[in-house]
Amino acid sequence: MKWISGLVLIGVCIICAMLGLTAGINMNPESSVSYVWDWGVAGGWVSGLGALLAVGFALLQSHKQQEKERARCRILLEQGEWYFKVQIVSDGIIPSTVLSASISFDGNTQIFDLSGFPKLGFSFPRKLDRGDVSTLIDVKRDEYRRLALALASLPIAELAKRDITPNIYNPEVAEEYFSGLKSCGERDACLLLKTAHADLSHPLPSNLMRTCFSLVEAEQREQWKRNRESLRKEFEGYSGLFNPSDAESSVN
Repeated sequence: MKWISGLVLIGVCIICAMLGLTAGINMNPESSVSYVWDWGVAGGWVSGLGALLAVGFALLQSHKQQEKERARCRILLEQGEWYFKVQIVSDGIIPSTVLSASISFDGNTQIFDLSGFPKLGFSFPRKLDRGDVSTLIDVKRDEYRRLALALASLPIAELAKRDITPNIYNPEVAEEYFSGLKSCGERDACLLLKTAHADLSHPLPSNLMRTCFSLVEAEQREQWKRNRESLRKEFEGYSGLFNPSDAESSVN
């Protein structure tokens, strides 16, 4: 609509400029010529401009109608303490079909397909009529923990490929593992929704990923400490296998 108004303004400016030129030449006492603008030409300009505006208006209306008839979805997020909910709203005139949903993080190198999450309660493909609201994710407490473990499974597998694991025999390797796992929570993440008509991307709250990966990191670190202490007690009769200070550090 703005460009149509711009064309009208340009046309008015041209007519005003020509009228001003005509008046300036004819009313100048020092001018030896007289000038009369051919209004037939002006009529041609006006009619051409009108035709151009009519075509532009028709294209604009066609575009608006196509936008109205396009399938559209919105993503709604709710988050609280140990609580996360995602809903999909269909607000287009025609139905929308959701083909898949995933969570992407770590620079889009890690993509977790939500269809593999057992607590999803959402099957694909899912057809949504206009005004339908469907819950994609609704996790609380233990289910929140399961979602965190599911997301962490991707970077854990990547770390394992580099032989970085919670190694009870090598605290340095274990610390590298825990640091790498926790750092994933500091990276941007987004929810990817693939529909039959378009792909949608919605950023996830930064504290969601931070909480999920911190939860997994703390849980696995405590388990590592327990395993380390259990191993120490099992072999405490073997001198030299563990340093005296090792037991204290593993407990702390």
